[in-house]
Amino acid sequence: NNARTLARQALTLIDHPPDGSPSGDPSPGRHLVELQIAYVHALRCHLRGQNPFPELGPTLPPDDISRLRGQRNVPLALLLQMGQVLRQQYDQGRLDSYRFTTLDRTLVEICNVLGACERIKNTPLPRQYEYVPRVLVGVYCLLLPFGMVEGLGLITPLMSTLVSFIFLSLESIGRDIENPFENTVHDTPMSSLSRTIEINLRQNLGDRQLPADLSPVEGFVY
Repeated sequence: NNARTLARQALTLIDHPPDGSPSGDPSPGRHLVELQIAYVHALRCHLRGQNPFPELGPTLPPDDISRLRGQRNVPLALLLQMGQVLRQQYDQGRLDSYRFTTLDRTLVEICNVLGACERIKNTPLPRQYEYVPRVLVGVYCLLLPFGMVEGLGLITPLMSTLVSFIFLSLESIGRDIENPFENTVHDTPMSSLSRTIEINLRQNLGDRQLPADLSPVEGFVY
């Protein structure tokens, strides 16, 4: 939503450049929206530990790509570049102080999203939250047949195995969802989310050639 808000603000609040501006230069609003599209893909790759530049190539010019290659945090560098574009528009009189503050506040919210995702990525749950439930589930599964044998007799192995499987599966699922940015079937579908945002923002720009929606792979959306 912050990405969509920034695109709307960039396309409606920034005054258009004069007719005498150099031909071929993108409007400042379009430039900001394209930087935001790049930011969304860069954030996904940053959280998953992937190389972002194949994703940024179709959106950003080569000069921007070259400047970003030396950055350890590409999404943060793109936020800085968006802030520099806003400051340039303010200095050129295309933004008054109120509209500049409004757009900058949206950038702050986008930066907060970056920080929150990084905290989830880099702050795993304490080890005891994983170790203690695993031990307790293991002990429960070992003792379960002794509690069932009197009532179930010969089918105790079958039933205890079934119940133990349920508890072990729940414990395994809990460990899988601790890391939502690892690009597995258990994770947040970052690829699909970023593609949806890109389509929305390019439609706001009036682009007719839009990327296709991502299809599920063997029933899973990534």
